[in-house]
Amino acid sequence: MDDSKSRFYRPELDALRFLAFFMVFTHHAFVASYINTLPALSWMARIPVALALGGQFGVDLFFLLSAYLITELLLREKHNTGKVDVKAFYLRRILRIWPLYFAFVLFCFALPAFSPAVFPVKAFLYFLLLSGNIYFVRYGGFASPVAPLWSISIEEQFYLIWPWAVRFAKRSQLLAISLFLIAGTLYTRIYLLAHSAPRHAVAYNSFTRTDAVGIGILLAVLLNSRVPRIPAVWRAACFSAGIACWVISAAKFHILNEVISPWGGILGYGCGTTGALLLFVAFLGAPEDGVGFLVWRPLTYLGRISYGLYVVHQLVLETTKLLLLKSLGHDPLMVRYLLALAVTILVAAISYKWLETPFLMLKRRFEYVATFPNPAEVHEVKPERHSSIPLTRPPELAAQPRSRENMPLVSIITPVYNAARWLPETLASVRAQTLTDWEQILVDDGSTDNSVAIIEAAAREDARIRLLHTPRNVGPSGARNLAISAACGRFIAFLDADDLWLPEKLERCIPWMIERNYAFIYHDYRHISNDGSRVGALVKAPELLDLRTLHTRRGTGCLTVVIDRERIPVLGFPAIAPYRAEDFCLWAQLIRAGHTGRRLPLDLARYRLSLNSRSANKLESAINAWHLYRKTSRLSVPRAALWWSQYAWNAFVLHVQAIPR
Repeated sequence: MDDSKSRFYRPELDALRFLAFFMVFTHHAFVASYINTLPALSWMARIPVALALGGQFGVDLFFLLSAYLITELLLREKHNTGKVDVKAFYLRRILRIWPLYFAFVLFCFALPAFSPAVFPVKAFLYFLLLSGNIYFVRYGGFASPVAPLWSISIEEQFYLIWPWAVRFAKRSQLLAISLFLIAGTLYTRIYLLAHSAPRHAVAYNSFTRTDAVGIGILLAVLLNSRVPRIPAVWRAACFSAGIACWVISAAKFHILNEVISPWGGILGYGCGTTGALLLFVAFLGAPEDGVGFLVWRPLTYLGRISYGLYVVHQLVLETTKLLLLKSLGHDPLMVRYLLALAVTILVAAISYKWLETPFLMLKRRFEYVATFPNPAEVHEVKPERHSSIPLTRPPELAAQPRSRENMPLVSIITPVYNAARWLPETLASVRAQTLTDWEQILVDDGSTDNSVAIIEAAAREDARIRLLHTPRNVGPSGARNLAISAACGRFIAFLDADDLWLPEKLERCIPWMIERNYAFIYHDYRHISNDGSRVGALVKAPELLDLRTLHTRRGTGCLTVVIDRERIPVLGFPAIAPYRAEDFCLWAQLIRAGHTGRRLPLDLARYRLSLNSRSANKLESAINAWHLYRKTSRLSVPRAALWWSQYAWNAFVLHVQAIPR
């Protein structure tokens, strides 16, 4: 399969999503204050106000973006598999849109401040059926935080049909469909305006607002997975022209009036859609033409959470206005605007992390074309200051004397019990390390397969590999402690017999620890399937590991931890680990001794998911965690309940995220 066809992600389109939201937000923030005063303003004052009012066409930009991206993904899926899996498309759409949509609709209906007077029962039923725009067409709009969701109704109605069209139609037929959709929208709009239809019959109508959808489809078909190469100066011109179209639409054609003249409506809506097209052209492929700021991480992140921003922004605007009126006695418009924008971003970020992300992780199981960078990529971020790290001992240690000539820098601790199936791959991942000054101490804990023979053969080939034996089966704690007691290295790292390291693991960790004088670090990793053929999404560790984080977060895998014994000379797992949590107990011991764990933001390891592993039973893990919090950590019942609930939710999110695709 062509890898370029199996993945599709354009970060600059995330930036464009945020622009679309920002314009809609600005429109809703200012429309009530300026809609009736625009004609009386001077031209200099009219331009910024018209820009704010023209922000309503951010919705058309959303329509165009959505149609382009979905058509592009469906065409790639058809190219790769020979068909379009309509059921999988519906499941992806449901998992992306429905959780937040229905949660918000139910919340607004149940909220006493906004129902039932401002959110009528009939309207509530329409929105539940994803036909809120039809209610607006029939009965007119109403002021409610749920009102902006009319646009989602239009999209869901269209995407009920569109995957079937892509499945059965040829590219030439899709091109014809897109042109018919644009022409049909224009005709319907002209017909309604010519018959003096009220604004709400045009503004919210599925048959008068889908020309942007048709343009998005047209672009996906014509571009055929290519991106336009346009000089940056022309991109800037397209951007300026797109914004100018929105300004002209509001300032000249007055499309926000309740009654719109036929020509005003035709030209006004036409300007709005043209502006959306020009902005799309300005952004798509811009990073390749030198416009690098569009892939700035904060900007692309705001684009990724733009759905949540759009859903909640009207509620935040109205709530902020009420609070300011109550506390100040008046509504300072710019203060409300800036405060509401900040709160909207905060609420959307919380929604994205805690509500949407679990469903997004599940959605990836039904993707035929990945919509994020390749999950097998090693690094989440590029290292900043280690471009010339040596492959043996770092220069910081070169002048330091050793007590024995053959003392290694790093001791790798590996307990082994019946791991013959995976040991060759694990040993190979250690021997592939680009920092070569290490020893690996493998402790056989009573294996009954040929694990010992595999280790002995490896030790004959590589003197850095050492084999120890426990007198009887003592479990992971006892095996690791035996290895620690025999270790000669300054740094202690842990690797279980079925897990893997990436080649640069030690080369990245050790100099980073030395440079920052950290005693206890860990890094990000990914899960792999039992046979190693599939790789899961990145598991990001917490930035700092203190007692609260230890009790509420998952993601600090033992295979990622490195400890400096010059800073922590006494090190050992509990001899009898309560509730099978020996690593938890050791991290807690280190934290209580004043050693906060630090995250190295690199993906450097692979944790193998085994059906018979101790971590596979999630219910048992959850029960054990509760007993651990109460009996070992001695937390009070309220604190244990709070931290355990956070742990359980994070464990669920991690479990969904960790499923290899």
